[in-house]
Amino acid sequence: MTALTPGDRLDHVAYAVRDVDAALPWWTEVLGLPLVADEVAEEPGSRLAYLDAGGGVFVQLVQPVRLNAVSEFLDAHGEGLHHVAFRVASIEATTARLSDPAPVFAGGRGCRACFLTTAPAGLRVELVQPPGVRREGA
Repeated sequence: MTALTPGDRLDHVAYAVRDVDAALPWWTEVLGLPLVADEVAEEPGSRLAYLDAGGGVFVQLVQPVRLNAVSEFLDAHGEGLHHVAFRVASIEATTARLSDPAPVFAGGRGCRACFLTTAPAGLRVELVQPPGVRREGA
């Protein structure tokens, strides 16, 4: 059995930025993506701006609001692709299939989230479980 199941899908692609306000005009005015949410997630301490990329997929601009993994990423790599995220029915069931005991935290848009520790070649992969979404046996 694979880790992702039918119904799981790409949720967002995250781009780390130093300043969401400075980055937004390119995404909204040049590309024409509408801003649909803008919030601060206390844990992990990041501002998250979501742009609708169509088909239920978002571009997420991630700005650290304190020292955290995103600020470390920016110091090491500069602005750029930070992670890809998959929407799943159950984080626990998905991580169990991967044998990956990734810690779960409160992510953006009210989702539960975790970053997998077993992704290859330095790729950061996040799982998100929207509120109220859970399939038994998922």
